[in-house]
Formats: sequence, structure tokens, C-alpha cells
Amino acid sequence: ILCHALFYEKDHFMKETDKNKQLITDPLTNVYNRRYVEEHFINSYSRMKKLNRSVCLAILDIDNFKEVNDNYGHITGDQILNYLAESWNNSLKDYKNTFIARYGGDEFIIVYESENYDEFQKMIFDIFTPACSYSTDENGNNIKLTVSVGCAGSDEIESDEFYDLFNLADNRLYQAKASGKSAIISK
Repeated sequence: ILCHALFYEKDHFMKETDKNKQLITDPLTNVYNRRYVEEHFINSYSRMKKLNRSVCLAILDIDNFKEVNDNYGHITGDQILNYLAESWNNSLKDYKNTFIARYGGDEFIIVYESENYDEFQKMIFDIFTPACSYSTDENGNNIKLTVSVGCAGSDEIESDEFYDLFNLADNRLYQAKASGKSAIISK
């Protein structure tokens, strides 16, 4: 009976762990989701700010993504989202204290805990170019992608609120879109 109970507890723990992971992971792209950002990271962000630790944020938005879905279908759109998330996630593995999350439909955020905003900007530029090279859909069509990015650093704001940092990056994203898209605005 004891052995059976141990297996039950282990199995139950594994199911709970999988369930919790599913709650904070985007099922399509397998990166963190908005729930992770809102329920887990925001509290950490406030603590980091109080400890004078800097955080950098980038919001990445695929330009004209609706046209991709309309012209090539949602399956191709999903393949592109998955490709980009995997590409960006792989590029970020060399950077400690960094994560990517799918924040909305075709919008992703990258969070980097670092006091070096210049290093963060270089990282964003490094992952920006490969994102624009999705080659084909299932019919052999070459799909040219562009991405607009808004970046911000917590040292630029006085508030301890994550949404103030988010709003600064979001405003810069809209500047990138207004400038003709396929741009990074970081200051």
C-alpha cells in the first residue's frame, strides 16, 4: 500500500506540475504566455526595482500579420509564430536572466534583467534580422516578414510599476510602426 501511495503522490505531483506549466506556457509557441507575465513576473519586477536591479523590455510585433493569415491561411500563420518564437528563444539562450513570452496574437515581449541597456539593444538587433527571413509556406511561397520593436529600460522611469515600463516600450513600438515599420525604437 505504501508503494502504491508513493506512486500516486509522484504521479499527482507530475500532473500538477504539468498543469501549472500549461497555465503559464503558450500552447502554440511553447514560450511563456501573458498569464506568466501578469501573475508571476510583475511581482518579481517590483521587487527587482526596490533592490535597484534594472530590467529591459522589448515588445515585438509582426508587421501586417493579418495579411499573412488572409493570404496564406492560419496554419501558415501559426507556423510563422512558432518559427519566430523558437528562433528568438534559441537566440536568447546565451543571455542569463532573460525570457520571452507571447503577449498577444502576434505580439511577443522579451524581458532582460540587466543594467546594460546598450547590451540589451545589441541583443535585440541580433535577434531582429533572423526574424525577417521566414522562407516558405507549405505551397513554396516566399513570405517576407518584418517586425517592429519598441524597447525600454527600467532606469528610464521612476515608477516601480511594470506597466509604466510596458507603456514606454509600447509607445516606442507605435513609433516604430508609424516610421514605416520594420524598425527598432529604443530611445
